[in-house]
Amino acid sequence: MYTYTQLVDDGNGLSDAYPELSPDDPKHKWAVNGHISNEVFAMADYDLLTIGNHELYNFSVARDVYEYFVPHWGDRYLTSNVNISLPEADGTLRSRPIGQRFTRFKTRNQQLDIQAYGVLFNFQLGAEGIQVQDPKDMVREPWFQESLRAFSHVDAFVIAGHMPVTGHDGWDALHAAIRDVWPTTPILMLAGHTHVRDCRMLDDYAMALESGRYLETIGWMSVSNVSFRATHILAALH
Repeated sequence: MYTYTQLVDDGNGLSDAYPELSPDDPKHKWAVNGHISNEVFAMADYDLLTIGNHELYNFSVARDVYEYFVPHWGDRYLTSNVNISLPEADGTLRSRPIGQRFTRFKTRNQQLDIQAYGVLFNFQLGAEGIQVQDPKDMVREPWFQESLRAFSHVDAFVIAGHMPVTGHDGWDALHAAIRDVWPTTPILMLAGHTHVRDCRMLDDYAMALESGRYLETIGWMSVSNVSFRATHILAALH
């Protein structure tokens, strides 16, 4: 399983951070910070993606992600607590998630049922028209609580989170909310933002992992006997 926490490049000479307008691009999408880089990222085969804070400082970047990058990924691009306000046909603004709130999929080989979310830390410095909900409030939302109870079987939860492993209570809020409904189902938390290597066990079946920065480290998290545990839990429930 591959996940990607998106980060628009702020400019190092090897990116499209400050592109110029082109007559071949009448909608000027090539001139948006990160648009061309995202076309490169779209060539990779990620199972899950989530958003970071750098896409949210500039509204044109956030809108470009919503209009051009997210459609490529469908329900694999997750923004459980990040919205963008855009006009409807009648001109009224409506806040809507940039990506999907959550998704479910089966793993290729073992056909395990995975339920996934994509969460950003409580970032409040975004452009006008961007809304980020504190993860501690998000877990109390009806849609989130309903998602935890909508299915009778989950082999593992995966949370792609652009927030630090240490010193951030968003992970604890997510962990507690899931544990209220699923006491022992594995929770794989893939963290980020602070550009450090960090790892924390929240209980015997839940781990948060942050894998450094700029691909200097490849993070690897493994869970064993998931299908065995799921079979025995279901048998006990019946």
